[in-house]
Amino acid sequence: RLVPEGTLFFPQYLQKAGYATGFIGKWHMGGHHDDPRPGFDYWVSFKGQGNYFPPNPNYTINVNGKRVPQDGYITTLLTDYAIDFLEQQTERDKPFFLYLSHKAVHSNFTPEDRYKDRFREKEFDRPDSEDKVVGNDRNLPRWLLDQRNSWHGVDFPYHSELDIEAYYKRYCEALCSVDDSVGTVLEQLDKMGIRDETLVIYMGDNGFMFGEHGLIDKRVAYETSIRVPMLMQCPDLFKGGTVVEEMVANIDIEVASDDGFPYPETAASPVISIAIKFNEDDFYVFGFNEPEGCEIEETLSRQHIKYVSCKDEADLLGSFLACWNQHCPDIVTGWNVSGFDIPYLYNRIVKVLGEKKVSELSPWK
Repeated sequence: RLVPEGTLFFPQYLQKAGYATGFIGKWHMGGHHDDPRPGFDYWVSFKGQGNYFPPNPNYTINVNGKRVPQDGYITTLLTDYAIDFLEQQTERDKPFFLYLSHKAVHSNFTPEDRYKDRFREKEFDRPDSEDKVVGNDRNLPRWLLDQRNSWHGVDFPYHSELDIEAYYKRYCEALCSVDDSVGTVLEQLDKMGIRDETLVIYMGDNGFMFGEHGLIDKRVAYETSIRVPMLMQCPDLFKGGTVVEEMVANIDIEVASDDGFPYPETAASPVISIAIKFNEDDFYVFGFNEPEGCEIEETLSRQHIKYVSCKDEADLLGSFLACWNQHCPDIVTGWNVSGFDIPYLYNRIVKVLGEKKVSELSPWK
């Protein structure tokens, strides 16, 4: 359906915070047109799913509101536009946000010419769960057994004679160009001298089944379908190899400027807080933006937790550091923050205390 009139997109808030914003690729929210959406200074997109290769000589995409021929393979072309956007970011102190949304690897998987048949001779192991069910001693649900005989069953995939092995290999071959794209973008950040300070997030929107449970495609919520990548890189914010064990999703991605994110005027300001526990008797919570009439201070007092009401973020950070300086770092048992950008706060604390002392803190829930 059409986006309701008056809808605000998050990049509009980024623009208010001083960001240069760019969107390049598959929009996937309304295929009736590919006009630039609100909130983006730089726009490259196409209707619906788009095409790996231009379907005819007259086929065009939308580049900043103008019709431009799709000149070549879509993954490579979108990457070229991404580099163009990055090369335009010449103001060292002006932050930017780039959303590179590849068409690949959406079906029908079509690799770039240089990767076509790259994996043709590679061995392909069929998943164990593809074996036909005989007797159903595992008591599998009837709908799953029926699904195998449907459009999404492995025996008659898409009601065709599709070769699942060849289909999987084309998927991998198409993904090779996405791999190249990631490398090209990172190399550009290196050239600009900002790779370590730039947060790069690599995500996908769904997995895919190639015979698992006797099915293909992505329509059933088995692990193979719902597991998606979420990789992040930013050496200035966190160390490489860090693993978050908790479940995360795309809604966990929050974008904030270094000087604070401008929340919509119509929304209530979030409650901002830092909690730190030095030992069982010294438990502090520093916070601001509490709603009028909030009983948090009284509640925490009853729990033998000292609540420190702060005027703003700077006061909160100052109060936290003053409390820190009164205690021995060796006896800190944990800390936590809520309501705003954790890496931003972490970096501010690191600058004052030094990385070694901060690394001694163990996050708690």
